[in-house]
Amino acid sequence: MQRHQLAIIILGGGLLLAGPTGCDTPRAGANEELADASDQTPSKETDVYPLEPHAWKSRPVVIFAPGRDDETYREQMAHFKNNMEGVRDRDIVVFHVFSRTKGFGPDGPISDDALRRLWDRFQPTDPFTVILVGKDTTEKLRQDEVLTADALFETIDAMPMRQQEMSDD
Repeated sequence: MQRHQLAIIILGGGLLLAGPTGCDTPRAGANEELADASDQTPSKETDVYPLEPHAWKSRPVVIFAPGRDDETYREQMAHFKNNMEGVRDRDIVVFHVFSRTKGFGPDGPISDDALRRLWDRFQPTDPFTVILVGKDTTEKLRQDEVLTADALFETIDAMPMRQQEMSDD
């Protein structure tokens, strides 16, 4: 079974779970559990459509929220934080989109152009929206309330690709 490093970003005292890196080989600094993203600039990888590098490697969860202090967002993040083993086992990476100009993914801040692409693709209509995207890059689940870890894992575990992964383990 392939294991992934976990990137967790702490920003202004708020925990931002970035999820497994999805890389086959560790990248520089991957062994550091915490990274301060406040002084990072968007990487080349996030300048393109931000989910593209994760195709066939990871299952992105894109969270649109008013901000890090939003109660629903904090509750959603608690579900991930309290179920990290399941998040890692299912190759979940999390993208946090707080506005059209502010967001973070597994590799740090997301460029304005990449954020625009996320808004254009998913077109969230509620202040809080969570979207599960499959490894095949298609939308699998969308809801405007907290997605519990159990519901997320149940949805993923029912997918044919996940069934194959579980039988390979």
